[in-house]
Amino acid sequence: MDNIICGNGSDEILSLFANCFAGEGDEIVYSEHGFLVYPIATKAAGATPVVAKEKKYKADVEEIINVCTNKTKVCFIANPNNPTGTYLNRNQLITLRKKLPKSCLLVIDSAYAEYVEKDDYTNGFELVNKFNNVACTRTFSKIYGLAALRI
Repeated sequence: MDNIICGNGSDEILSLFANCFAGEGDEIVYSEHGFLVYPIATKAAGATPVVAKEKKYKADVEEIINVCTNKTKVCFIANPNNPTGTYLNRNQLITLRKKLPKSCLLVIDSAYAEYVEKDDYTNGFELVNKFNNVACTRTFSKIYGLAALRI
């Protein structure tokens, strides 16, 4: 049970990652149709938002890698994505982590993990244990119907 951060909803945790790992002069990457909190957290941290184009409303691993620079400190990926419902499979997430700059934190936002019933899906926990610079967020509000209770 090490490496757990509790917060006032996953929005707060996403903002904490942005503020702790990026600031003025740094970049945060996220996909084109990703969760709306990503650009808000990025700008609040003083970092520069970098948007990776998607293919058919799905995050494109190669495009994410292509837009990264030595200034990229965080990469947010909603998996499955909110609002499109698309997801990156286990191998795509592993490829993403391996190709991201070593200094870049990969944040896998798994708020809707319980809605995916595919064998090739991972909520990100296995990557947290396997690689450095990977974090995974979860929330009670989606699957447990506890929105606005701030648990």
